[in-house]
Amino acid sequence: MDRQPYAAVVGAALVGLVSGCASYNIVSPQDNTTFRNGSTVQVDATATPRFISFSVTVDAQPAGSVSCPSDGECAGPLALSAGKHSVAFSAVIPCWYCSSNYTPSLTRSICVAQSPTVYGASAVFASASSDGQVWTNASDSTAMVSAASTSANNMWRTYNLSGGLQSVGLIQSLANDCLCMQSRNDPSNPGVQLAWCDFSKSTPTQIWESWPSGNGTPGAHRYKNTGSQNCITEGASGALEDRTCDLSTGAVPNPSQIWTLKNGAGSVVQPF
Repeated sequence: MDRQPYAAVVGAALVGLVSGCASYNIVSPQDNTTFRNGSTVQVDATATPRFISFSVTVDAQPAGSVSCPSDGECAGPLALSAGKHSVAFSAVIPCWYCSSNYTPSLTRSICVAQSPTVYGASAVFASASSDGQVWTNASDSTAMVSAASTSANNMWRTYNLSGGLQSVGLIQSLANDCLCMQSRNDPSNPGVQLAWCDFSKSTPTQIWESWPSGNGTPGAHRYKNTGSQNCITEGASGALEDRTCDLSTGAVPNPSQIWTLKNGAGSVVQPF
């Protein structure tokens, strides 16, 4: 009986956990990983008992070869252009109980950021009315606040999704343009996260609408999320959160929700 289909299912579902037979694992890159411009996309694949062959395709096109320093490991850098990519890793591995070799293939979604200089002219930083702290890309996973500077981590691009008809759109990191601010829409965990930008408008928690602050400061706005209906708020200990918006008529604006956008030269600019 040909047991290769069973082996393929087990190999895909329990990658690296199959014992006593052929196994296959992509150690890196992990799925949905982003890489900043200039960083190396490192491939590391392992197989038991050994590789007969190993190949990589990027967006269905053959990629450069990856060397195999040992029978059971193939590793090395992978050259990728800026943008989102589907990368498939295919192998041929001997299987002692199959009628033919084990031929697994695993796919990873990867995004490589463009150089920050691509959007440098349109990049802005957002200064808090309360204390002058600015939004910052802290770790390519979370947005926080930090002391004001024009480093790439503190610069953002407000991308209009309405064709200029409304002040609504995405807030995209300049340091890693694969990522945009996103509300978790979770009152128990209000921190603003960073997630792969969705330009299709199908992720409401990534879409923000600017509201004039009403405090008389030129260019000062609140930023309300269309998914959570909360506003970007400076929290404690450097946190950037989405909290209930202070939009009541006649209320004194909550300064921790009021932000002024400025370009690299320090001039006030309008959002979206």
